[in-house]
Amino acid sequence: MEDIKGKRSHSIYMENRERMVVTGVKDVANFNEDTVLLDIDQGGMQLKGNHLHIQSLDLEEGKVVVNGFFHSMAYTEKKEKQDKNWLERMLK
Repeated sequence: MEDIKGKRSHSIYMENRERMVVTGVKDVANFNEDTVLLDIDQGGMQLKGNHLHIQSLDLEEGKVVVNGFFHSMAYTEKKEKQDKNWLERMLK
């Protein structure tokens, strides 16, 4: 499931706002009952809702299945890693 640039293809499938299948996932950055943050090749993805639960995760295949009631889904930009921690930035 890779395109010619070596990145995984990305797709979203949702059933009745209660089940979402996302492909092209590199990692799950964070999750709780209200929010799931996914890392994808193009940046990040934020899922918001109620009673969210990761039913399955296969990082080799790049696929995650999330159940719950979804309110929103949004893409986020990649953030460049900063070399200095916040204390070093504040003392400068």
